Parts: sequence; C-alpha cells; structure tokens
Amino acid sequence: MPDAVVLSAGLWHMLHVTDVAGFAAELAQLKAAALGLLAQAVQVPGARPLPRVRRVPLAAPLTRAAARQAPPISYFSISEVFPPKLKTEEKRQHLTPAGVDAYNLAIATRAVLAPSGPLHLVDIHGLTHGAREPLAALPRAALRLRRRRAKSNF
Repeated sequence: MPDAVVLSAGLWHMLHVTDVAGFAAELAQLKAAALGLLAQAVQVPGARPLPRVRRVPLAAPLTRAAARQAPPISYFSISEVFPPKLKTEEKRQHLTPAGVDAYNLAIATRAVLAPSGPLHLVDIHGLTHGAREPLAALPRAALRLRRRRAKSNF
C-alpha cells in the first residue's frame, strides 16, 4: 500500500478530450477508485481482497481509526494557465482560463473532495491564480544552483 497518492488530470483532459461534462461524469469513477483503495487499506488482516473497485459502495464510511491506516489521497486542482506562454495553437485554443474555471468547478461540485468525498484538495489554482507570469523562478534558481555545483566539482 502506498504512503500517499497524488492525482491530477484536468489539464490533460482539457487538452486531449476537451469535454468538461464528460470530465465531470468521469469523476464518479475516480471517486469509486479512491474509495476502493481506501477500503483495501483498512481491511482486517486475513480478509479476502476486494475483487473490483466498482463493487465498493460510493458512500463507504471510514472510522477515524480506519482513516488513519489509509494513505492520504490528494487531488491537485488545475493551475492557472498563461495562453501567451503556451507553445502550440492547440494548447492556446483548449487551455484557457475559462476552461480551467469550468474544470475546477466540476471537481468542486461532484462530491469527490473531502469532507463529502475521499480526496483532499491541494489548491494549486489558488497558488497560481492572479500571477502575471508562470511561477517558474524556483526551477530556474534550482538550475543555476546545479550549474554552480557542477563548476565547483561538488
């Protein structure tokens, strides 16, 4: 059993499937899979494993003790997009701020996020919303540090 699970699929879906209604419907499958993972994590030793995730009831309640045994499952919201920085016309066409808002709304309204659902939100959109530029200073600083270390033979 993993120590933690991190999920994020919005931008990929927005670019390749481009259907927010379909994405919203598929969130029920994501919820069922997450509940199945949690149910497997809290089974009593020696119990028969669950044959399929689909058979896990969507409203499977977890006790506090059981929830402590299960790995946390986090869902990263969709970050803000910066269309002028996108390299292809397809990305500029599909990855729009309005699309990000629609996908994040679908996630927020489908009962997949805690407390009514099994996923804990990591609000990446909140971190990036309103930024004038992509938040890329940290990777650039890390790259400069790596170059300095390579020059000094660390």
